[in-house]
Amino acid sequence: MSTDKSPRLADPFVNTHTHEPYAPGALDGLTFALKDNIDVAREVTGYGSPGWKDAHAAEPVAHAICMEQLLGAGATFKGKTISDELAYSLLGVNAFYGTPANPKAPDRIPGGSSSGSASAVAGKQVDFALGTDTGGSVRVPAANCGIWGYRPSHGAISVSGVLPLAPSYDTVGIMTRTGEVLEKVMGVLLAEEGQDPTAPPTVCFVDDVFQLAGGQMAEVLAPFQRKIAEMCRTQTATLSEITASHVNWRWLFENWGTCSPSRSGTVSEPGSPMISRG
Repeated sequence: MSTDKSPRLADPFVNTHTHEPYAPGALDGLTFALKDNIDVAREVTGYGSPGWKDAHAAEPVAHAICMEQLLGAGATFKGKTISDELAYSLLGVNAFYGTPANPKAPDRIPGGSSSGSASAVAGKQVDFALGTDTGGSVRVPAANCGIWGYRPSHGAISVSGVLPLAPSYDTVGIMTRTGEVLEKVMGVLLAEEGQDPTAPPTVCFVDDVFQLAGGQMAEVLAPFQRKIAEMCRTQTATLSEITASHVNWRWLFENWGTCSPSRSGTVSEPGSPMISRG
């Protein structure tokens, strides 16, 4: 999609207030930015909306937990980045603050809603950035801007100090230019120290989703299920067992698409032709 009819192209940052790390650690020498729906102490969290900012003018008294983790691991904070208004779009266009440039394709949109974070990373203004992903808001801009994007499983990274969109699905995600930096940041935010790295993960197959997909799709997916079962512990469940039983899952699947969660989350690699939806 071209930006010809979009608002002005903008610097990806809402502000560039620096916070130095608390101590040396695994992220020494790395710089990062946060999407403007993640709290930074003594700065109003704007949520991509002047109206929201005016109506919620109280400054947070503390950083979000994810910010604290990164500063404690040696990373340097370089500023807040533009978000689509109220984080409610996958385009990356913001009529109030401008549309962050897509450094890899300047005539095209960056994708959203974590548009500024993706733009800042792709433009080498920071080493990594955090966004939020409810239905693709890290993975889409990462794919559009040609960088790595990681959406963890729900609850794997703390959302304390993060403004909600849909709390049952909201996650904090990571964007980087390299897999090596992504691995380091994941190690900090997922609090992996002390865990057994050799323990196989458990993957849950949501049976009724596969049934709704139809016979041909189930046949295509079957070899992948078998391969996963060879590498991981597996279990099965239905959507009604793991969430509210009153939801019309057939309608949800047919209109929006669903995917079963894994403990490892979803990664979109640079140049990946497909984006899984969450």
